[in-house]
Amino acid sequence: SRTPIRLRYLIPIPGICNNDMLSFNGSCYAVSAFKQNLTEALSTIEGDVELASFASMAEINEFVAANIARESEYPYRRPLNLSQPLRLGMFLGSDGQDQTVSMLKRGNNSAGCGLEPLSTLETFKISNTVVGPCAHLSLDVTDKALVEFGSCDASILALIKFPQVARSDKRIISRFCPEIIPKVLSMEKDAYPLQAGGMLRNQTKQYPEENCA
Repeated sequence: SRTPIRLRYLIPIPGICNNDMLSFNGSCYAVSAFKQNLTEALSTIEGDVELASFASMAEINEFVAANIARESEYPYRRPLNLSQPLRLGMFLGSDGQDQTVSMLKRGNNSAGCGLEPLSTLETFKISNTVVGPCAHLSLDVTDKALVEFGSCDASILALIKFPQVARSDKRIISRFCPEIIPKVLSMEKDAYPLQAGGMLRNQTKQYPEENCA
């Protein structure tokens, strides 16, 4: 007779992230398995999982440091691969004269979804070229963290997170804020208009040197 196939399921222990995830500030972080644009990414996110977002560059640097430390601290786990651009749940918009960075915010139901301003652009180390409102995390040539803003239609991996300890209210949302997608895409169309051929027209915006430090 044939040898039966044995399936092995790895069930997360409450309060403990899986070995291939990073525990940081009460959440488990992971890199998505597939490259997707914004619409695809948000359409496939379920439950308490969300695109990662950070309130400041200081928090991002702490995150990167915690990831690097996995190699040298017990139990010596492999760091997340941050060498590739990773989509974040952060978006570049305009509030009066100041450009603001916002994050996706979700309530107990889809009606509670929205964009919540985090801070002005100066809080983050960014590249000087901005071609869209959707943020992604990358590393520069010296392995320093950098936030870049590009087209929401770009197909890239995503940095996702979920609470390390399950929420007491057992909140479950079937899809992550689907009504937010048109709002973000309209931001891209208004601020970074498309040419007749449908290609995104690169718009270079220069920022004071201190904004990138």
